[in-house]
Amino acid sequence: MLREAGLYSALADASSVYRGDAERQIARIERTREPELAPFRDAAKILRAKLAVSRADPDSLTRAVATIPAQRTSKPALVYAPPIVLENLLEGPKSVGGNGAPEWMDIRFRIAADGTVRGVETLRDSGNLSTAWPERVHRSIEQRRYVPFAPVDGRDEAVRIERFSYVHDVRWVTGSRLKARAIDGRITSLDLTIDPGQS
Repeated sequence: MLREAGLYSALADASSVYRGDAERQIARIERTREPELAPFRDAAKILRAKLAVSRADPDSLTRAVATIPAQRTSKPALVYAPPIVLENLLEGPKSVGGNGAPEWMDIRFRIAADGTVRGVETLRDSGNLSTAWPERVHRSIEQRRYVPFAPVDGRDEAVRIERFSYVHDVRWVTGSRLKARAIDGRITSLDLTIDPGQS
């Protein structure tokens, strides 16, 4: 049931035609009463929150996230992260990273117990950041929603650090036997957080 609900939820994210099917599959799991299916009912609540995102309904997303039972963890699960749109940058996408030097920045942010994000800040960067992509990364992180949680260390928030890089793929050039660096780039991220118990 969870696989079917997950499949239809993913399809609904791409096309609203599947939204009704996704709703029915999620409701099917929510109607179960067996104690051993409780983890699947919790997973269905996460799917319902993600479905609210596809409806572009922030209030519905907030209500759906609030129904998810708080987990006791130091690393809350991500429910929603808005895409980082790179089109229409102030200086134009062709100028981003034009000299080929790596562009990256390390961002620290705090996740409150209710799953909202606050305190987004850049710790360090490569010193050659171009155009407005860092601002768009900040904006995306600020709008993230995580599963509500109870930190294992007794704090009322979790702190995460992620590195974001602007990278260009190497592609075959049409009509040539050579590869070249693509003009358009993309954002990659890497979690740098050292969790409790890790060296």
